[in-house]
Amino acid sequence: MKKIIFSVAIALIGFASQAQESKAAQQEKAIEEGVQNGQLNEKQAAKLEKRKDRIAKDEAKAKENGKVTKVEAAELNARDKKLDKDIKRKKKNRVKETNP
Repeated sequence: MKKIIFSVAIALIGFASQAQESKAAQQEKAIEEGVQNGQLNEKQAAKLEKRKDRIAKDEAKAKENGKVTKVEAAELNARDKKLDKDIKRKKKNRVKETNP
């Protein structure tokens, strides 16, 4: 029974890690598309990339002890969601500025 629980726990941790990596890849793609489409300038993209990298670094630091606490997970999730919203907002604002 303990082996089954342990296996499920490992699978869930792996799934959460993959989801976070996928989220970072989606953010990276959105930033790159924004630059290519002219929706984001290089300075905006650099700031968004820096925030994305900082979140990833903080997540890695939280995982160093082997477990991300609920508080750490909630904070990282909130920062990640805010970054998503900011990427979308900046891309949308840039379109409005170029198309009056």
